[in-house]
Amino acid sequence: MLDTTSAFKLKAKMYCKTCFSHAKDRARDAGDDEDGVLIVAKAMVETATIKADEDDPDRCPRCWGKVFEAEKMKMKSGSYHKNCFRCGECRIYLDYSLASDGPTGDVFCKNCYGKNFGPLSRNMESATAIDTAVIKPSGDNKGCPRCGGAVFKAEEIISKGVLYHKKCANCIICQKILEASSLCAGHGTDMDIYCSGCYAKKYGDRRPTTPIHTNTIKAMPGDDCCIRCDGKIFEAERYRSKTALYHKKCFNCKECSKSLESTLADITTGPDCEIYCKKCNREKFGANRTTAYADPKTIIAIDGEGCPRCNGKVFTAEQVVEKGRNFHISCFTCKSCTKPLNDKLQVHIGFDEEVYCKNCYPKIQHTPTGLGGDPGKIKGEENESCPRCEGKVFENEKMRTKKRLFHKQCFNCRQCSHPLNYNTMNCDKDGEIFCKTCYLNIYFTSGKNFYMDSSRKTPAREGDPEACLKCKSKVFQAEKVMSKSGPYHMSCLSCNSCNRLLDSSSFFDGPGKTVYCKNCYATTHGHRSRSKSRGPIDYSQFQAEENDPDQCKGCQGKIFGAEKFSTCFGSFHLPCFKCNKCNSSLHLSPDSACNRNGKIMCKQCFSKERSQSRKAGNDEEGYLIYAKSVADSHAIPAQEGDPDRCPRCTGKVFDAERMSMKSGQYHKKCFSCFECKRPLDYTLATDSPHNEVYCRSCYTKCFGPQTLILDDDMRHKTDIIKPTDGSGCPRCGGAVFEAERVIAKGTSYHKKCARCFTCNCMLNSLTLCDVQDGSIYCNGCYGRKFGGASYRGAQTQNWVDGSNVKPDWVNPGTIKCEPGDPDGCKKCQGKVYDLERVACKKSVWHKACFNCNSCRTSLNSTLVMAYEAPDDQVYCKSCYRDRFGEGSTPLTYTDVTQIKQVTEDGCVRCSGVVFEAEKVKVSDRQWFHKSCFSCKQCKGNLDILKLSIGPEGEV
Repeated sequence: MLDTTSAFKLKAKMYCKTCFSHAKDRARDAGDDEDGVLIVAKAMVETATIKADEDDPDRCPRCWGKVFEAEKMKMKSGSYHKNCFRCGECRIYLDYSLASDGPTGDVFCKNCYGKNFGPLSRNMESATAIDTAVIKPSGDNKGCPRCGGAVFKAEEIISKGVLYHKKCANCIICQKILEASSLCAGHGTDMDIYCSGCYAKKYGDRRPTTPIHTNTIKAMPGDDCCIRCDGKIFEAERYRSKTALYHKKCFNCKECSKSLESTLADITTGPDCEIYCKKCNREKFGANRTTAYADPKTIIAIDGEGCPRCNGKVFTAEQVVEKGRNFHISCFTCKSCTKPLNDKLQVHIGFDEEVYCKNCYPKIQHTPTGLGGDPGKIKGEENESCPRCEGKVFENEKMRTKKRLFHKQCFNCRQCSHPLNYNTMNCDKDGEIFCKTCYLNIYFTSGKNFYMDSSRKTPAREGDPEACLKCKSKVFQAEKVMSKSGPYHMSCLSCNSCNRLLDSSSFFDGPGKTVYCKNCYATTHGHRSRSKSRGPIDYSQFQAEENDPDQCKGCQGKIFGAEKFSTCFGSFHLPCFKCNKCNSSLHLSPDSACNRNGKIMCKQCFSKERSQSRKAGNDEEGYLIYAKSVADSHAIPAQEGDPDRCPRCTGKVFDAERMSMKSGQYHKKCFSCFECKRPLDYTLATDSPHNEVYCRSCYTKCFGPQTLILDDDMRHKTDIIKPTDGSGCPRCGGAVFEAERVIAKGTSYHKKCARCFTCNCMLNSLTLCDVQDGSIYCNGCYGRKFGGASYRGAQTQNWVDGSNVKPDWVNPGTIKCEPGDPDGCKKCQGKVYDLERVACKKSVWHKACFNCNSCRTSLNSTLVMAYEAPDDQVYCKSCYRDRFGEGSTPLTYTDVTQIKQVTEDGCVRCSGVVFEAEKVKVSDRQWFHKSCFSCKQCKGNLDILKLSIGPEGEV
């Protein structure tokens, strides 16, 4: 079926988009345009029809036909027809951007031209191309010691005056290819070359070293001479101290020979004009005689413009400029913490014109130098002066109290001078400020605040409702805690049993105006106080008046304030706000409630009711949409040949209810799918070959394209088709076609068969590694199987011949024990050691053996409950119930039935003793364990407030 957006026209025929593309491509291949009309008449004429003379310059070299101007493609080799202008090798159609003239007088595409005539097309024997011994040396020149061939400059590597080819420069022992920087020449008369490892094995040293003596070249008069070795110093190795020159090798400590060439070394000069490290100088000459090598104070500034810190002369190489002043790099540090200031963005200048770091700058006193840091120097008027120093208080340093102004530095306690702020100050009636400690000591009696002091309580009159129930004293609002029985002091609210101090959120009201903590209440009265109700409350017993605003819309009963639940549909009792169909509670999700004909429903029931109403011809409120739906559509029959006869009910179809299709005219009520009876409209209806109407889904199932069913097993068998020449897949022997080929060395595999011989993982032509015997491996298995020990790494030295199978699982029953041994496993009779022991009430198991005897589910988890059955085996909960029935009582780890009752306060269900911590009280003579407190019929867990008691006392 097509619509106006997916239909296409070609040669007066309608196509879908896919078929239109195929038809248009076929028309183009036939020489037609998109409408099927011939583009050029010549497309139907052969180019060789009109022959050209042999000497004609317009003769086509391909077909020898005459080339006219409209179809001429001109190259050096001649003029071609457009249809003949193809590559001479691959026959691809060309244009001027792809064509190239070949030396043979033909035209080629760029790829074929490069293959045949490009710089890489020259064929040479590979053995000759890489043979360095082909060209022999001439005259007295010695060739490469390895191959004897002449060594040219571009490929030479020199060792001890001997020339090697780059290809021949390999270790004489391990044949490793070497470079000029990594080879080691042989020791003494040995002229061979070695890698560093083989050289160390043979000669015991990493590589031969020749000691270089700096005094070999003696200094002449006027040359720079090293003070240590008297050798001549060249520019590349010159090091200078304050008193002398040194070679780089000689520039070390005179005592310990520690190298001092590093920029981080602390160099000092001794009285003997020699250089020492700091430690040796201190030990030899004493601490007072050490002179720093880089002391900036040594050279004093003459002009008085030296470093502000050391007054030494500042040279350009060590200069740091800050606000017109020059510092040494070593002197440019924080004034307070002496931290080096490498980043000038982090430098701060104080009032004393000194430099500070970011951390120390806020700590210094930011006071102008002229004032000397004394805020009382500038006197102020009475209402503008600080009471501490009598100085004028400016806006930037003002601290205000109720009656006075203070400087920030004067804002401290009057008694102890402790610095204060707005949060810590306490102000008296005169405007003075104190810290909290001094304020309490001065203004509170005996230095103590009597708030919450239980010894100073006000007695209450007899019968006073505001009297504490425990101490009978008056309770004020600030210390009151209300309970159901009456008020308490905070200090009096304690547990009646254990005297633990409680608060308003942790106490429980008990009988007789007592309060308890949670644990004592549970021990004395149970976890919850039992309701007197034997079932749900009947709210309809309290009937409301007719127009009462507090009338429940569900049960018409009276709604009190504590149980009122207001919604957009009216007020309800909380249990009454539920669906009228499925009785599901809606108070947790009031937005999902719907109103239909005055009834409250959940969304699911509302949707079902509305869809049933629509099928019956009603609207959403349940009223009939059309009056004609009351009457049968076949009440007015039509004649047999009448074109307005409905095919379904044979009744007369009028215009107001007509639905026209190719198969006939239908009533709206009869216009439904023939298969699934779904009501239809024009967007869903489809005519079938049987003159019936179907919906789209049913039409596709009955008349749509069918899926070809193949034999799935046969589809995956690659060995069915055998090759004729014997070149099949090495795995299955079947013929390998191009679409499923994975190429290895000298053979081909199916994609399905191309798997690693060791780990069976899938491979392709890029990831497989093949060996001489034709096997293929993944990269990891190949390296572990055939690689060297350095490749395989630690703990893989045994994994070289395919023996990379993981160790088998160890059977715990291998070590048997004697009959009657308490350490024998119940399942496998093997010896159970402590590390794998799982103990039960009657026997022990291995961890691996401790599973359900029926479904084999592991019971070792703490989340799974194991049951011991009468047959001395363990089962999970579901298998125990299936095998031994609902009425049988299992023996679990926490089986309370093993402790039998000795009094009448036993469990109704299991007759075991009920302790206080696990007691659930139903009545004065009925007790249950927590684990036994379940429904007698369905075994579901119960709530003490939602239960019903049967005639035999069961719940």
